[in-house]
This record gives sequence, C-alpha cells and structure tokens, in this order.
Amino acid sequence: MSRSKDKASVVNHGDHEVIVPDNKLNMAVTNKAPDDNSEDPITRAEKALAALSPEFGAWMDSECERLDGARRDILRDNDLTLGIFTAVTVTEVDHQARRDSRLC
Repeated sequence: MSRSKDKASVVNHGDHEVIVPDNKLNMAVTNKAPDDNSEDPITRAEKALAALSPEFGAWMDSECERLDGARRDILRDNDLTLGIFTAVTVTEVDHQARRDSRLC
C-alpha cells in the first residue's frame, strides 16, 4: 500500500485524537499583485446584482401570487375550523414547492 501524500497531524489525548489535515488551500494563496486588467471580485459581484435587480420585483410578485394561490387552495379544500387538511392538498403543495426549488 502506498503512503498518502497528505500530511495530517495527529495529537493523541488519551480518550480521543485530534486530526488536523494538511491545508491545501495554502498553495492557492498568492502574494502577487493582480493584473491591471483584472477586475475586483466584489466589483464583479456588485455588477451582477445590479443586472439582476430589475428582475427581482417581477420574480417576487410571481412568488407571492403562487404562494397566495396555494393558500387559497388550502382554504377552499379544507375545513380549517377542525384543523383538517386533505392529504391531496398537502401533497400537491409539497410537490409544487419541490418542483419550484429545482428550478432555482
């Protein structure tokens, strides 16, 4: 069996061991100054958010309408005075929520 190139330190404390793996991210860090042409990641992120902001209002309206529709379906199909929900309604809302979460 070949030995792993990973260097983890192991400290024995009698009733337990503490294993600290080698930090491989140290190799990714550089002290080199960025190129003059490179853009700051925060600036790029702020530009991306600014591009999405006009769509946010329409998306939020759509989500609110969808949730209100699910609420109205539950109120229509169930006797809430007894705290009874039909399994069909709960399943439909659950399926809708799972379908929508896959779209994100």
